[in-house]
Amino acid sequence: MSYEPFQARLKDNDDRKDRVVESVTKANEDIRRMEKELQSENDPVRAQRLQAIVAQRKVELQTSYYQSMNVLDKEREALITEARRAIYNAIRDIAIQKGFSLVFSENEILYASEDYVDMTAAVIQKLNQPKKP
Repeated sequence: MSYEPFQARLKDNDDRKDRVVESVTKANEDIRRMEKELQSENDPVRAQRLQAIVAQRKVELQTSYYQSMNVLDKEREALITEARRAIYNAIRDIAIQKGFSLVFSENEILYASEDYVDMTAAVIQKLNQPKKP
């Protein structure tokens, strides 16, 4: 995975999310207009019909919004997972090439070779030994 195409795909995902939000905002404005119209409606039959339409549009809008955002969130997560996998593979390949047995960041081990020996248990045992006078 190359950096620029990844960034482009991520930006496309963000842009599509923005379009969903814009669409929902416009649809909400239409619903508000209909609700104002409903408040000034004197004909009870027409008012009831408008009320049903408003309620239906609210449900449709909410459903559409959550479905769209869910799809886009899953796409974004898939992109990030793919990028993490590519980064890990690059770190592993470089570590093997340069003969590193351990690569870590500030708070996690990014790569450990198969022959890396974890000394944690030995260190804990040493710390738990009584001090010699």
